[in-house]
Amino acid sequence: MKDLDRNLSCEEVDSDDLDGELNLSDCEDGTGKRGAFKMERRTKKSRAANKYVVEVDTNIMKVPLSVLKNVSEVASGDPELCKACQAVFNKDSVLKPIMGKEDQVWLCEFCNTENTVFIDQEEIPKAPEVNYLVAAAAQVMDKKLGGSQEISNIFCMDISGSMCVSEAIDGKHNILGDNKEQLKGMMRFGDGSDQFLDQAEKNKTYISRIQCLKAAICAQIDEMAKGADKRKVGVVTFNHEVTMIGDGSKDPQVITGDKLMDYDFLENNGKTEGASRLEKNIGETAKILK
Repeated sequence: MKDLDRNLSCEEVDSDDLDGELNLSDCEDGTGKRGAFKMERRTKKSRAANKYVVEVDTNIMKVPLSVLKNVSEVASGDPELCKACQAVFNKDSVLKPIMGKEDQVWLCEFCNTENTVFIDQEEIPKAPEVNYLVAAAAQVMDKKLGGSQEISNIFCMDISGSMCVSEAIDGKHNILGDNKEQLKGMMRFGDGSDQFLDQAEKNKTYISRIQCLKAAICAQIDEMAKGADKRKVGVVTFNHEVTMIGDGSKDPQVITGDKLMDYDFLENNGKTEGASRLEKNIGETAKILK
């Protein structure tokens, strides 16, 4: 076979004849030009990128629940509230006198609203936490037990797997939902010894979230049965499905599958079942619900 020769063509070009970005010869200032070109390209890309700025709302505060156990200063009477945002007059609030009057001006620290107040020096809070006794304990309990007989209460309970998480508390306690009696049948297969890795665990009781929830709802049912026995109380539970128990006088209704996503069905079913499942008062159904 005859060898075929490749045709090559070459043309000599002077570097000075090249324009624009092609003229980036390493022998001159090409390195600097290439760096400047890359920098300009990065700048253009960064300009096009979206920027998100988190807005700061100074009227939102995070208060840990642990402060509920703190021993706070106790004050009688009503707290002084801002007429615009309902913020409470506190130890850091500033009072300005009004010429020729006994009143003062309090500029709210949250919304900058001027409030005309009359606060004695003794009434100014001295601590960052103050408990105001707006009603005596006896009045609160009477209102809690008596209350309105015309309202209905619905307890909506989460019974999903996360509610089985337990927490250890000191001491031995018998709380609603304890399954020890039900497990005694299985204990006969053991040797009767305590199975504790740590001896300190012997004097502790593990209580789950669902046990606490049941105990709290049962306490509420007992109180209403005593002081507001004409009220109507219902129960609804949910996990991957919704169970409507109502006042306990009828068999529960289970809603599952596609029905949980059908808004019209849920609305109509709620109206129908709500009327038929809250016919009896708590005085009649307390034992059933518990």
